Amino acid sequence: MTSDRISVLEKVQGLLAKTVIRGASQAEAETALRIAQRLMVAHNISMAEVQDHVGDPDSWIELQVWRGLGRGWELGYVVSIIQKFFFVKTIYGSRFDIGERKLYQTIRLFGTDENALMAKAVFNYLSQTFRNLWADYRKRTGVGHERSRAYYAGLRDGLWRKLEKARAEDVKSLESDSPTANLDGSGALIRVQTKLQQVFEELYPRIKFTDPPAPEQGPQQYRQGIRDGEKIEIDINKSQNEDENAGRNLSEASPKCLT
Repeated sequence: MTSDRISVLEKVQGLLAKTVIRGASQAEAETALRIAQRLMVAHNISMAEVQDHVGDPDSWIELQVWRGLGRGWELGYVVSIIQKFFFVKTIYGSRFDIGERKLYQTIRLFGTDENALMAKAVFNYLSQTFRNLWADYRKRTGVGHERSRAYYAGLRDGLWRKLEKARAEDVKSLESDSPTANLDGSGALIRVQTKLQQVFEELYPRIKFTDPPAPEQGPQQYRQGIRDGEKIEIDINKSQNEDENAGRNLSEASPKCLT
């Protein structure tokens, strides 16, 4: 494959990644889709070829997104969202800081560099948003901290429903607006997730992940969390402004080459 064709494939992939669910406006997503269609027709590129292209193996990275002495309950629920909708896998770990003589817990994301950086920005934004919403709810109601897990679970499930709907709309738009390019939106998502799973299992065969369930206690907090979660608007730009490194460089990334 020539370097020019690889360049076009990667450009098409980038354009197709500009969807509403990933922070683009409806107009931006539609414009990106039209440009991708023209490139695919001009260069005789099929959707299967776009989906199968994984680029340079060095583009698969492991990116630390959090470090602390103890993981807050909100983090597991945020990670559920990140893994489901932003094409990354999560690695929980720990690292001993010799200088501080402390054992820190860590959360790292694995995926292509573009997806990992996008997921980091979303992770930062949602983690802070979940904490802020819980603080506001607790201030209004006076409930104890033990109820936060139920509320966080509700936030996750409410936002999950919203993003599922947005994804379905993205897929429908991709398929209905692109009959000549034969774009299979749902098939594209499955192929991307499958490739990610294959690469991750090859590099980390012992790592398994289970989504945290909704706690049995606090049904009222859980229901309110769902309502509040459905109102969350993911603002990537705000997250990037708060963390200048989020989504802008690979200074914390460890490239992982495929074997």
